[in-house]
Amino acid sequence: MSKIFTILCLCFFSLYTISCNEKPIQNKTQAEPTVQTTFILVRHAEKEKVKDNPGLTKEGQERADKLAFMLQDVPIDAIYSTDYKRTIATATPTAESKQMKVNLYNPSDLKAAMDDMLSKHKGKTILVVGHSNSTPNFVNQIAGPEKATPIDESIYSKLFIVKHRSQDDADVLLLRF
Repeated sequence: MSKIFTILCLCFFSLYTISCNEKPIQNKTQAEPTVQTTFILVRHAEKEKVKDNPGLTKEGQERADKLAFMLQDVPIDAIYSTDYKRTIATATPTAESKQMKVNLYNPSDLKAAMDDMLSKHKGKTILVVGHSNSTPNFVNQIAGPEKATPIDESIYSKLFIVKHRSQDDADVLLLRF
């Protein structure tokens, strides 16, 4: 248990350190500093085994609570979710802990979602909760092609941190929680 706690603390510290860097990065090819926007992207937590718009299982709710705990000291400026019970339920503990609302985005038009988020929250930190197919696709939309691979239907633990400066200039960090 101590080893797991240590690993979680190290992951949290890495996430916190990366997210708190608010200094603009000087782009060598431009005279003006480049603004960096941080996206934290996760797939929804474990879902119930029902066909129509399932909620979270007990394990899923625990994972959503763990996400909120991990992000408790990370300054987040906006929280987005698709319009499904499981994604909203995954985002809600973090939103409640930060006294924020969960905004909705359309996973079928990720370019428009990215453009909207960047226009509203450029230079900020954004939590985005999606699905096994939309989350890696969104990472690739933000950071460029082939930065993330599809998430297997049985995997719920991936957390992507994308530092976006431009479509051609982004860093991706993959963590597990």
